[in-house]
Amino acid sequence: MCHYITKFNRKRLFSLIPFKVLLDCKFEGEVYKDSTPFWLNKIEVAKLLAYQEYCKNPGQFLSRYKQYIDLNRNHHFTRYDVPPAYHSNPRCENLRSSYTYIVVPEQIKEKGAEVIKQYKEFVRENYDLIERGKTDVLEFRINAKFQVKTKLIQGSRPNSGITDVDIEHIDVEQCIKEKVTELGEWIKGDSSKFNIIKKFGRQTYKIEKSGYDEPFIMLRYTDKYIREVLKEFNDNFKQPLIDLFNSYYEATSGEEKSAIESDILDQLGFHPCTKCAAN
Repeated sequence: MCHYITKFNRKRLFSLIPFKVLLDCKFEGEVYKDSTPFWLNKIEVAKLLAYQEYCKNPGQFLSRYKQYIDLNRNHHFTRYDVPPAYHSNPRCENLRSSYTYIVVPEQIKEKGAEVIKQYKEFVRENYDLIERGKTDVLEFRINAKFQVKTKLIQGSRPNSGITDVDIEHIDVEQCIKEKVTELGEWIKGDSSKFNIIKKFGRQTYKIEKSGYDEPFIMLRYTDKYIREVLKEFNDNFKQPLIDLFNSYYEATSGEEKSAIESDILDQLGFHPCTKCAAN
């Protein structure tokens, strides 16, 4: 029987599959309809095509790669660290109910997986201090036990539902069209931008990560100017379009294709929703 999980969990499962595994599969096709933008590099294209394939049939995709997925890699956890749920009813209220989570501090993460596990257990055992408004006492105990100096980080958010019910693929297509038109106008206003994007558009990662200190060399343009153009291109056009392409894959998959077989979800560590799927 097929069940539903939140869009957040669906994305999370995909993100837990090592990208090298997906890269080796060499998915074929075009990024958007019948074309692939020239300014996407091979890794960006591979990621988009993999996610496109995933959205077409997440159950089949997860069945193929389930051995690589470990939900315990998550560093956000609920009060009881309850496994995520699956639902038989796509309109179940629990799909959108809010939940509280706690974030594992960086100083704890640096100590490794075993200490992260101990931290989670310690917070759960002392959760009554949070409920009584004594987070300062819990922070003191955490710092003393783990020999760190950190704060307790809490948050809450609503669940994401199984789809963006307010966004259909027609809306996403319009957003893509508008963003592409905006990009065209931006390039049209200055020919140097087109020349730089044509030559270095696939290399925007070099301005985002440390370790890429070699200058961009191009006749007539300084390294500084090239970096400024690439950053503006990446922030205002490239990354937004990549996000829109992913949204298009999600929107065109539809609600019926977002259902996943319960046996696969059981194997991945999900549990049936107490309201709609337990029976």
